This record gives sequence, C-alpha cells and structure tokens, in this order.
Amino acid sequence: MDKPANRLPSAWPSASDQAAAARLVERFAGLGEAERQFAAQPEAAAMLACFGGHSPYLSDLAVRESAALLDIGARGPDAVVQQALTELGGAAITSARPRIAAALRQAKRIVALAVAVADIGGIWNLERVMGTLSAAAETALRLSVAHLLRAAHDGGDIRLPNPGNPAQGSGFTVLGMGKLGARELNYSSDVDLVLLYDPAAGVYIDPEA
Repeated sequence: MDKPANRLPSAWPSASDQAAAARLVERFAGLGEAERQFAAQPEAAAMLACFGGHSPYLSDLAVRESAALLDIGARGPDAVVQQALTELGGAAITSARPRIAAALRQAKRIVALAVAVADIGGIWNLERVMGTLSAAAETALRLSVAHLLRAAHDGGDIRLPNPGNPAQGSGFTVLGMGKLGARELNYSSDVDLVLLYDPAAGVYIDPEA
C-alpha cells in the first residue's frame, strides 16, 4: 500500500544542486519499500529534491527520520508537530537522564523536519513557523526543568512540596528572553534564559547551598 503524500504541496523551490537533489531522492527511496513508494510520488520527489539540492542538514534529517517524513506526508505537519510535542510533554520526568536527552533530541529532529516542510512548502506563514519553534523550545524547557528538579529532590539536595509536579512551589522560575520571550524563535536563534530562585520557597535542605 502506497504511503500517501497528499498532505504535501505540489510546488517546491527548484534545487540549486541537481546532483545532490537526485542523490537524496535515490538515498531515501533505498531505505525501504514504504520510502520507495513515497519517493515515487511527484509531490514527495519534489520535496526531497528541494531538500537535497539546498540543505545537507535537511537531507540527513529526512533520511534519519524517514518514518516521521512519511507521517508528515500522510497527516500533514500540524498533526505531526502536535503529536511530537504532546509526547515530549508527557515524558516521565523520573526517566534516566540519557532517555530524557534522547527524547529531547528526537522531538527536536521531528519538529525541525515538520516545520521545514510547512515553511518551505508554503503551508504556514512566518508567524506560525516562529510560534511553533518557540512552543517546541518551551516544551523542551518544561521537561528539562521538571526532570532536573525531581532529580535534585530524589538525590536529597532539595525538598519539593509536590514531587509529582516539581516546578509547583519550587521557587524556581525560568524566563525566556529575546526571541523566545517574544515567541519569535527562528532556525538559528539561541535560547536566552534568565533563571530566578526565591529563597522563601525553602526547598533547599541546606540553606547555605
């Protein structure tokens, strides 16, 4: 059964490097039968050629996250981004640090791929692109902070009033500055943060820590 690409635009920018474009289409098609059928569809082939002819990063991402790209073609970038962020936001904060890090990296890859399809394909406007990148950063920050606070609680460094919701009552605040604060992150933006702690929260077991 063919993997549909009906959620992909039909028009994509022409590849500046035709040889690289052809290589990516061939490389993607060689990953498996589903990928071969997907790449044979005109919309998908045009998208892959665009990625291959312009961006080594997106080329590698398309291959590494081929299942996500098939899903984007079938359901559209909106649904894929929503699922990726929902799953990331629901990750178990007590998971081992390497598992949390792996979940963060995979979500970043999937969101980057979906946003690229929506942006380059003309599905989303600039405000939507920046808003989605900002929402992804906020979701990643919430998970990271919750994981670190819970780890500190479990390690005996702090005593949280609500370990199941570590940020609540912790006295710890993360402020997104600049483009994140304005929800205007773009592809190359740094995430500038200010970390604040209210000693009145009294979560430190050793007040001098």
